[in-house]
Amino acid sequence: MIKFQRFLVAMVALATVPAFADIATFQQGVNGYTRGLDTTIRVTNEMNNLNERGNLASGIKGGDLGAYEHHSTNGGASTKLEVGHFMQNQVGFSGNPGPTMRYSRSMIRFRDVFGDGPGQVPTGSPINSATLTLYHTTDNGAEVSSSGNMDNPGTAASPQLNSGQIKVVPLISAITYGTSDGLASVGEVVGSQKKRGKVDWEEGCVAGDGPGGAPNNDPYGPINSCGPFGGSESDFSRGSSYAQAAVTGPIDIDVTDILGDLESYGILLNLDNSGGNKEVTFENNNGAAYFSNEAADAQVRPLLTVDYVPEPATLGLLAIGGLTMLRRRR
Repeated sequence: MIKFQRFLVAMVALATVPAFADIATFQQGVNGYTRGLDTTIRVTNEMNNLNERGNLASGIKGGDLGAYEHHSTNGGASTKLEVGHFMQNQVGFSGNPGPTMRYSRSMIRFRDVFGDGPGQVPTGSPINSATLTLYHTTDNGAEVSSSGNMDNPGTAASPQLNSGQIKVVPLISAITYGTSDGLASVGEVVGSQKKRGKVDWEEGCVAGDGPGGAPNNDPYGPINSCGPFGGSESDFSRGSSYAQAAVTGPIDIDVTDILGDLESYGILLNLDNSGGNKEVTFENNNGAAYFSNEAADAQVRPLLTVDYVPEPATLGLLAIGGLTMLRRRR
């Protein structure tokens, strides 16, 4: 009877011990992990002869969305992921008065986080927390992000550190993380279309005044009118925001609630302009830039850290071990 009581006490003790936790990390090129994906899509917007208040000067025609950037992934093979809106050039296209701005949003995905393989999180394990760590750095300036070629040298913006309010949003539709530098292949995500010539993003990305379009010479319109902003492609209701300071180094983002989305389709990093946008000048951009999975130094690539409770079988082994110890004491 006494031995049985000792057994019950031991089992109760095991049941009341806090759950054991384990840590899994995922970073491209580290410990054999090679399933990280990311891409940036960019849109350039020319504004013709804006006055100091950002209004169109009388008698000057409206601006234009750049066809090259507009239909290009232009960041799938880049070492940096840009998020926000930035000054590109003091002049416009083909010598127009300008200036020219660019808009960038980035998408990140970690595949094969869950499973039974080495280093994976066992399927069904309770998750204590999940953290996405991104390494903040200078933006691309006016360089074309994949090729590195400078746009209009002499009038182009230089790389700089930026700050801004960033929105993290789960994607709810499959995309192809392309690597094109130029017109995207069918299926690759682009500024205006998910599948070039076939499927539009829900916003459509229309240039010019009118329903659904970004008004001519609106310096901020395309950040909302050129998808994906929300709706059928992404779920902003489950998004969260964080402030990125203009400092170099890592920033930790809580992705516990959207970990499954991060693995299934990925997440969208977009400028959070729900509270309005500040004026963008050559000395003051609004956004962020992070090293991508293409960065030469693996240690600054996107890092996912998952704190989880081991599968129940592990706890069962602990209980069996306790029972074995009791039997040895007989």
